Amino acid sequence: MIMKVILKMSDGTTDERIISKSSFTLGRSSQNDLCVKSEGLSREHCRFEITSEGDIYITDLNSTNGVLFDGIRIDPAKPVKYLPFFNLMIGPIHGLEILPLEGVDTNSTVQPISKSREDHPESANNKWQLNAKKSQSSLWLGALIVLLSLCILYLFLRGNFSEEISLPNSPKTLTF
Repeated sequence: MIMKVILKMSDGTTDERIISKSSFTLGRSSQNDLCVKSEGLSREHCRFEITSEGDIYITDLNSTNGVLFDGIRIDPAKPVKYLPFFNLMIGPIHGLEILPLEGVDTNSTVQPISKSREDHPESANNKWQLNAKKSQSSLWLGALIVLLSLCILYLFLRGNFSEEISLPNSPKTLTF
């Protein structure tokens, strides 16, 4: 399994790497699969495990600053499932994206691709933000269509299916 790992840094840069392991470590030591030289990271900070179904689990390896999901520190040595809507913080890393790649030939386990500024039009961060805005617009449009459809259905049913019922031994008629 070959994947592209995009680390979104707190200074607005992105650090993209290619990795060919389903379980890899992150830290500032060069012995890690993903080495990020930063004072905010422990030598061996955390482990990522990707299941065959594509689920991502992160384990804090007793790091000094921890791994935070939405500002809450996860328990060390206990794998936690990562979901993209979590606000992830691992030292200077404030976002993460792991994408499976097909047909990429790499000789080493980890290979740096690039570092880019957040405001650069080709940056992965801006592409992610644009895709998020597009999907959010699509979601609102879909909700609007469903709401309009329900209103039309209500008006149709209300107008065409009125019934009058006469109750036995009663002069009153009920209309639905």
